[in-house]
Amino acid sequence: MKLIIDASRANKKERTGVEWYAFKMITALKKVIPQETEVLLLTKENLMDDFGELPKNWKHKKLLWPFPRFWTQLRLSWEMRKHKNDILFIPASAPPLIRPTCVVTIHDVGFAAMPNVYSWFDRHFQNWTTRRAVDHADLICTPSQFSKNEIIKYFDAHTSKIKVIPNAPATQDVHIQRDPKQTLLFIGRIEHKKNITTLIRTLEILKRSGKKVELQLAGKPGYGYEEIADRIKESHYKDDIKLFGYISQHKKIELLAQAGVLLFPSWYEGFGIPICEASVHDVPVIASNIPAHKEIAGDSIVYAKVDNSHDWAKKVGEVMKSYPLSYNNTIEQKNKLNQYSWEKSAQLFWNEVQKLQSVD
Repeated sequence: MKLIIDASRANKKERTGVEWYAFKMITALKKVIPQETEVLLLTKENLMDDFGELPKNWKHKKLLWPFPRFWTQLRLSWEMRKHKNDILFIPASAPPLIRPTCVVTIHDVGFAAMPNVYSWFDRHFQNWTTRRAVDHADLICTPSQFSKNEIIKYFDAHTSKIKVIPNAPATQDVHIQRDPKQTLLFIGRIEHKKNITTLIRTLEILKRSGKKVELQLAGKPGYGYEEIADRIKESHYKDDIKLFGYISQHKKIELLAQAGVLLFPSWYEGFGIPICEASVHDVPVIASNIPAHKEIAGDSIVYAKVDNSHDWAKKVGEVMKSYPLSYNNTIEQKNKLNQYSWEKSAQLFWNEVQKLQSVD
């Protein structure tokens, strides 16, 4: 058997959640897949330097394609004509039109559950790719039981071919020296889905009550960014709201080191990697009280009502007031969330892939 991996999403200079998942999973699989198994990475461009040296049983091939779209559907399909007896892993997209045995990761189905926080194009494109994955993949990976239940609910998928393979922190292998400030940190896309306006209102409530805090928003613009940016401009406390845009891993570590608390107020998630990253680095976390967050973090973090900025302000005040106790209490948070690692997830993934081989 040969495992073929679509590494196009992992092979990005500026990776966000899905791209980091693909990169970290591929990196962890280097340690898990035995030497007798051939692995072929396929990309649109040359591999980024941080992929490092590939094991002897791993190869890379660049599939040239002159157009900005349809690399997966057309160019990858053409390549798959040569690999009818192999297994293809798609970490972040739909299967190609021509495919061998296929494994696909569906990260969440927020576009179906909460269509109002997605653009028209994103809703329809993600619906199409997810439907193709459900109908044609031999194995579907998803990061939480909640996400699995949602895929079954909205796409009538067969439960037997969906396996929960958790995500993990992208910064797990880095140590930082904590020096917490009065900062409220958010990491993720700046978009409606992430519920950023609730954080802006939360800051305003805290500032009016005399708290000397700053809100830091780190991430690429997403759907609804213009409205969020306008809302920030209208705020009396706009000077206390910092928009960093996309940040490198180094900058993320720097912000986590100084964060007083990580706020993660999303309306909908399939997992929530920043929650794990904060916990790894001893940063207290307040997250929205949605099912995925509760599944991955349990009672180890603080929850606030997703749409209630007064509740968020109250919880922030309580966490800030408890310093340095809250810092020490992150030990429970860390113990709970340290169960997630890319090595464990890669092993779970490989176990499931081997079952596909035995079926063949």
